[in-house]
Amino acid sequence: MANRIVESGFLKSKQHFEILDGLKGLAAVVVVVFHFMEIAITDYNKNFISHGYLAVDFFALDAGATLAGRYQIINKISGDISYPLYTIHYPFVWIFLTYVAVQKPSFPRLMWVIPVSVILLISLSYLVFKFLDFPVRRYLTDPLKKYRKP
Repeated sequence: MANRIVESGFLKSKQHFEILDGLKGLAAVVVVVFHFMEIAITDYNKNFISHGYLAVDFFALDAGATLAGRYQIINKISGDISYPLYTIHYPFVWIFLTYVAVQKPSFPRLMWVIPVSVILLISLSYLVFKFLDFPVRRYLTDPLKKYRKP
């Protein structure tokens, strides 16, 4: 009986708002379209989705609320690689924009270059986390453990 009460209380604390899933999906699509339109129309005054970057803010705020209970492994991995991803995405963007400016690839070619680039970026972020970020964090926090109260 006690377990049943605890379980029902636990389930009540994990509310799910389906509308947020839809809005988050819409925000993700807006961001993707914004990035494609950045390449196609470089003048922000003529771009119909010139403020699409604002959807990132909503997506980031809602991602924690929507995914927290259901996708803890994905949340842990994405949280772990978030800082390495942040630090190394600028060179990737620079390389990609240089490639687009110099090579002027066709749209079908970009349709496979972009996903491959994203996969490489996420993989490199994970490697940076595993072999650089995590060991450095562990090294910096280990000396502090002796000062913490149990």
